[in-house]
Amino acid sequence: FHLVMHYLSEMTEEQTLVMYSGHPMGLFPSLPSSPRAIITNGMVIPNYSSREQYERMFALGVSM
Repeated sequence: FHLVMHYLSEMTEEQTLVMYSGHPMGLFPSLPSSPRAIITNGMVIPNYSSREQYERMFALGVSM
């Protein structure tokens, strides 16, 4: 939390904060029209972690 807040307070209009599963990966150069934060999540809820569900999510483009 403290590291995320630090990044947010220090970033400029030409940077984007990249986060993965709640962990900040860092500030990266970007255009002023780019998103200020990009958040990805690699977790799958156990009720939906079967191979068939993974294939469906992959086909939809919502998994890695």
